[in-house]
Amino acid sequence: MSKSIRKQRKRASKVRSIRASTRLHEHLLQMAGLLVSSESTKQTSDVISTNQHRKRKISLTDTVRSKRSKTKSTYNYDGGSIQIAWLDIKNNDYLVHKACLHLIANYLKLFNNIDSFIGYLLPVDNSNKKKVILVLSGTQGREVVPLVYELSHIFSVYIFCKNKKKHEGWTQNYSDKIKGVFIDKYELIAQLNADVMFYSRTIPMSIVPSLNFDIGEMSFRNLNKEQASFVWYQILIEILKCIPSTSVSNNDLLTDCRLEYMDNITELDKIQKFEDTYNSDSVIEWYLRDTFLYRLLNKALRTKNLVVIFKFRFVLIDLHNHLAQLHGAYTDTLKSQTLTMSELIVFHGQGLTFDELHSLKDNINGRLSMNSFLSTSTSRETALLSAGDGSGRPIIESVFFEIHCPVENFVKKPFANIQQYTYLKTKDEILFTIGTIFHIDCVERLTEQIWHVKLTLCNGENDWNPNELFDNLKTNTDTAFKISVLTDLLLNMNEIDKAKDFYDMILKDFPFDHSDRISVKNNIGKIHLFEGNYSAALKCFKQVLKINQKLKPQDFSSISSIMNNIGCVYRELCNYSQSIRYFRKAHRIQKSNLYNNKSELVETFSNLGIAHMCLSNYPLALKYHEKAKQIRINCFSETHPDLGNIFNNIGETYLSKGCLKAARINLEKGLEIRLKSLNDDHPSLAITYKNLGTIYDHNNNLEKALEYYKRSMDISFKSTQNDHPNLARTYSSIAQCYNMLDNFNAALFYHKKALRIRLKSLPICYSDIITSYINIGSLYTYQAKYKLALKYLKKAIVQSSPSTNKELVAYIYYTLGTLYEFKSNSDIAIKYYKRAISLECECNQSNTIPNLATIYISLGEFYLENDDTTNALIQFEKALEIGENCLEIDDSTIRLVLPYIVKVFQIKKDYATALEHITKLLNIAQKDLCTTSDDLATIYFNIGYINYCKYNNKKAIRNYRKALKYASPTSPKIGELYYGLALIYDDRKDLNVALRNYKNALQFFSNSDDFSASIYNNIGAIYYLKHDYKRALWNYYKALTVIEIDSELASILYYNMALIDDIKKDYINALYSYEAVLETIKNHRVENEDLLIKTYNNMGGIYKQISNYEEELNCYRKVVNLELNSNKVSKNYELIATTYSNLSIIYFRQYNFSSALQGFEEALRIASKSLTSDHPHIPEYRNYIALTKKYLQSK
Repeated sequence: MSKSIRKQRKRASKVRSIRASTRLHEHLLQMAGLLVSSESTKQTSDVISTNQHRKRKISLTDTVRSKRSKTKSTYNYDGGSIQIAWLDIKNNDYLVHKACLHLIANYLKLFNNIDSFIGYLLPVDNSNKKKVILVLSGTQGREVVPLVYELSHIFSVYIFCKNKKKHEGWTQNYSDKIKGVFIDKYELIAQLNADVMFYSRTIPMSIVPSLNFDIGEMSFRNLNKEQASFVWYQILIEILKCIPSTSVSNNDLLTDCRLEYMDNITELDKIQKFEDTYNSDSVIEWYLRDTFLYRLLNKALRTKNLVVIFKFRFVLIDLHNHLAQLHGAYTDTLKSQTLTMSELIVFHGQGLTFDELHSLKDNINGRLSMNSFLSTSTSRETALLSAGDGSGRPIIESVFFEIHCPVENFVKKPFANIQQYTYLKTKDEILFTIGTIFHIDCVERLTEQIWHVKLTLCNGENDWNPNELFDNLKTNTDTAFKISVLTDLLLNMNEIDKAKDFYDMILKDFPFDHSDRISVKNNIGKIHLFEGNYSAALKCFKQVLKINQKLKPQDFSSISSIMNNIGCVYRELCNYSQSIRYFRKAHRIQKSNLYNNKSELVETFSNLGIAHMCLSNYPLALKYHEKAKQIRINCFSETHPDLGNIFNNIGETYLSKGCLKAARINLEKGLEIRLKSLNDDHPSLAITYKNLGTIYDHNNNLEKALEYYKRSMDISFKSTQNDHPNLARTYSSIAQCYNMLDNFNAALFYHKKALRIRLKSLPICYSDIITSYINIGSLYTYQAKYKLALKYLKKAIVQSSPSTNKELVAYIYYTLGTLYEFKSNSDIAIKYYKRAISLECECNQSNTIPNLATIYISLGEFYLENDDTTNALIQFEKALEIGENCLEIDDSTIRLVLPYIVKVFQIKKDYATALEHITKLLNIAQKDLCTTSDDLATIYFNIGYINYCKYNNKKAIRNYRKALKYASPTSPKIGELYYGLALIYDDRKDLNVALRNYKNALQFFSNSDDFSASIYNNIGAIYYLKHDYKRALWNYYKALTVIEIDSELASILYYNMALIDDIKKDYINALYSYEAVLETIKNHRVENEDLLIKTYNNMGGIYKQISNYEEELNCYRKVVNLELNSNKVSKNYELIATTYSNLSIIYFRQYNFSSALQGFEEALRIASKSLTSDHPHIPEYRNYIALTKKYLQSK
């Protein structure tokens, strides 16, 4: 094989080796800021505030408008959940009918351009929950409807035209959504008014399955999205009660209402009347009117718009309190009627989407919460009218609710008969407060057009058992605590923007020295931390700490919580020493004040564990995580959601340590708990999936790793911002996977996506930016694009500063060393490797020792690739010494370096020392819980191979079989093991067993693998020995199809094929194959002198058979010349003597007896010197000499 070919193959091997060694250096990168974000429980404990009373009537002086620019109101009102989109290109229809449309004006959007109309209908994302009604002309409808018909949020389409018959034909193709063709403007407007009335009175609801309803042990921050939305409406009133209403917020409400309805004189008059006459006693009357108040309030509740809800809070609280006042008297009346009725039965009708109805059907025995004030009637007929007639299908289903309210015990949510307040005082109307919970009894068809849903009011402990969740909220008078609860719920629902808007608004209502500002600012900091905006989070938390120490210096709970939050920010900024400092401060506060809040103690221990993991101090990290786990298990059940976080943190620690088996066990346990307690797109699941992907990545199961990485990425898209730092880390992991799969374009794409996110975070994520530059530089190095590689690595150097983590700078120099190694510039490569080592040594910290060992190993790899085993061994032994010095902390360095040392001694053929080191590795692996069965299989394989090299076949077979026992079914080692066993049995001439093992080995190698060609060759050799020449030739041909034509094996295969043709006396094909051997050796510089000699010798024999004495003589002369000029230490004198004899025989046949005699005598001289005296060739040569002399004398 030529040097250039060997060099090319070594380079390919080095690429794979370096990519794999990237994982070996992972702890170095973790030190430099590439850690997966771990999470621990973050709960804020804040301050107490007394509730302030407010006036129940809005005075005229309250409504004086502040000077402000005329901007869009905070409602951003677009019709709420129902929208009418009217395409009227000529603008004629709308202008004609505008006066008739005042009742639905705020639901209407007018378009005079098809492109803008379609653009509005196409949702940017899946969050669009609107119900859209389209109004189109006949001509426009024929063009537009096919384009938008499949959009799920388009519920109804109406065609307004002059010729009804003309358009009734094509509209039948879309009859599911086209609900009518109108030529009468008043009929169309009446239908639109009816639709708006129907949809706007649809009450939103939350449903929790019965299996997910056991939330008694949970805290607010652990609810999944479904549960969080459910609970949000339960606690809303309690939270609003603790925030006092002010004249400023009341003024803002009225001002925004006027801005919203500035072109609607009717509604403006109602707003003015509301301002003049509203008081808490009239709240029910105002709510029941079809006015701005009902529409805006219900839209805000439906969309959880906290800004609007906050401004409406006095109305919500008044309405709830008024119902509570009426509730007592009403329930007393009902209880007095227990002799005649055991339960109150009320009815409600509304439309539900197909998905909403399906959710109800799937959750029988679950719970349903009405997320607004629920109006019901004792009249079945009234509710049936409200349910509709099924004409909205298949989009909207008409649903009739039958609600049973047991009389014996009304204790939870207030409801009352409000007939006296209704405009039409004909039937009893029962109004339930927001968040009333019902048990779902059954869902079935009432008629072909209407569904029947039976509910039962939850009013007993067996129906609704909130335990600490609501009891704690109601009894705790701390405003700060309730605000913190709201934050946890909003974060769990991923409603970050709403939370920020809400907090910005209530900060304006609190004086600067108000103690509740502590909670609000702290929660704003938590939101910044959640978003990855670390600089803003740190600033916020430090402000909170300063305010807290000034206003409430004895509130140790709050102070320790803030300390933990600050520590978390420093951890995300990779400033681990500073983060540990704050975590320890929090712990000291908790210890010194006999702190009883176990949850916050768990948080502190978890944070300390994560920080020590980042510093590679794994025993201490695991110690803190175990403490956190034990506290959590002792206080709660083993399925508590917080345990998911703790198991994930333990799994991450083992993963960082390289203990993949233990990491996987803990990560999967954490995932199991999280899947039970969190929604499918919770950010915590993204972290777990990424970590599981890393495990598969380390195990070279790259496709599975990519599956988990992409699952993590998809969740991050849904639950965080698209430029969150955690998403950049996932992109980086995906890129490394594609790199290992040789998909460089995909790898570069994801590396650059990660870099773009990190550049946005300057200067916060500077270490991550450097890492991205290194990754991209490494990628270009693998592609031999050295100029581009240098460009990015130089950017990494420029980005670094004196304060940059020295381990990270060392990694830059290490990567530069790799680049120059690829460029075959050994001197510069060694210079950079040594500079990396020097930087590691400067750090002079125990945690950098493993990193230094890693660089020594890389330098040793470099020397080994360049066949410098002496210097390679020096580097490996330095790494081994480091590993032995820190054995108590971690044995991963020893496990990493010992295989290299074994390899060096194998190359040196010092098998005894190689066996000594591999045995040491086996002893360490057997004691380490992180060892996988495949790890043991690899070690036993190497022990077997070393024994094979020592010709101790018995021990070799025993260790190969042990390796087969431990190897997983998909392990690539299995093929090599069968191959090794086959070689041994082949040597022992146990041909059948050898053949069986060769065939087993073939199943584990692809047809393009060099191993496959070797196996086919060896199988052919066995069939050759069995005289099955047909099968032998087939296997030789098969081997030739899977190898490079310039390889040494190709020349061997041609030789073996020639032997068979020679035996079969097919001399022409035999000579053809021998010529192919010579051509391969000559043209491709294959270095195999022995094969060349054998080829010429065998060709001489064939030429003898076909009586071509001239060619025969030429071949034997070449054999003699090759042997005599060989650089081999021990020459084959027997072959030389035989060749001289063959030459003499040719001379004899040519009657050149003098030359023949000279050759026979030379053959006898060589044979007598190198062979034993009784060797049969010696008397043979003597006979030839005597015969030749006789012919000479006769001549």
